[in-house]
Amino acid sequence: MEKNKISFWSVTIIFFFCFSTVLAKDKKNEISLIGKEGYIDFVQLKAAFGDLRFHLNFVTLIGTITNKKKKISKTDRFTEIKTRIDSFYFSVNDSIERMSSPILYKKNKVLLPPELVEAIFIYLLDYNIDYQFTRNKLVFKPVEAITPAEEINLKYVIIDAGHGGKDPGTIAINGTFEKTINLQVAIMLKKYLKKKFPGLVIKLTRKDDTFISLEERSEFANRYVSAKRGHTIYISLHCNNGLRKGIHGYEIYYLYQNATIEIARQHSIVNQNLIESKPISSKLKWIQSDMMSSAVQRNSIRLAEAIDENMKDNVGNKIVSRGIKKARFNVLRNSLMPAVLVEMGYTDHEQDIKNLENKKVQKKIIKGIAEGIKKYVYAKDPKF
Repeated sequence: MEKNKISFWSVTIIFFFCFSTVLAKDKKNEISLIGKEGYIDFVQLKAAFGDLRFHLNFVTLIGTITNKKKKISKTDRFTEIKTRIDSFYFSVNDSIERMSSPILYKKNKVLLPPELVEAIFIYLLDYNIDYQFTRNKLVFKPVEAITPAEEINLKYVIIDAGHGGKDPGTIAINGTFEKTINLQVAIMLKKYLKKKFPGLVIKLTRKDDTFISLEERSEFANRYVSAKRGHTIYISLHCNNGLRKGIHGYEIYYLYQNATIEIARQHSIVNQNLIESKPISSKLKWIQSDMMSSAVQRNSIRLAEAIDENMKDNVGNKIVSRGIKKARFNVLRNSLMPAVLVEMGYTDHEQDIKNLENKKVQKKIIKGIAEGIKKYVYAKDPKF
């Protein structure tokens, strides 16, 4: 009998705790970070969020993180996160994400890297958490819910935080780098979209202060374009800098397409086998690539219009709209899906930069973009 008990516990250890802490909405809560990688002890996270559970199988070393009160609905399939001890990866639904540090099990403690804690906040909590990783602490507090989860006929959203690493982008009048604002908004937009549309798979071209070439950004995005994968859109986030004093406001850009660019896109469509059908003649294949290229361009314009309209409603009283415009930006030119570039404001304009660094205004920006995406999809289901 004693042998059976030992065998059972050697196979599976389940971390259960008999306490639950209710977070105060008017109070910031803190958890100390462990080591230079900034690990979080699951016990401490559990103390703050009492409904979390961690099941660890000691044979496979696979850990499963769940929330016992997580509501299950048709629009919300994210009821568990799986990972493996010492692994740099975790999975949720159909997506596999890489972490900067592996999950660890040391001295009977499960240590979670920051990316895994963020995934728990995004996927497993029924309410929103306003949080920040400082040098030695995780500071967090609950905030008002976004909206009930919704379904949307869209599979992938690629969010591109412009610049990064050795490329700071524009430098604001107060010394802030554009790349910093772009990344802040990109990460917030991902969180917002995951809560609002749980079925979406969202990919960031960069998750930290890393330099990525323009070509690499487009190549990354184009991996998620195919008839089998489902509908995909591309949002590139930037801040502007005026050639003339006093210019301010946000702008939404779509591709300024000419014959040369259109032919190049058609070649890419054919070369990447994006036309799914039975074997067809070369002539018919080029006709279909032309149709697909035209559809991408039309839907890019519709996406730009929808985002502009909804940003006006959400942030127009803080950062004015300068309308939608055409340009030959590299990331737009090489994208094989509906794509827009959002210039969120001017960093050399005193009021714009104040707003761009304001968290409340950033939330208005992301809400405008998210509602724009929703309107675009609902107005006409994109086919490419």
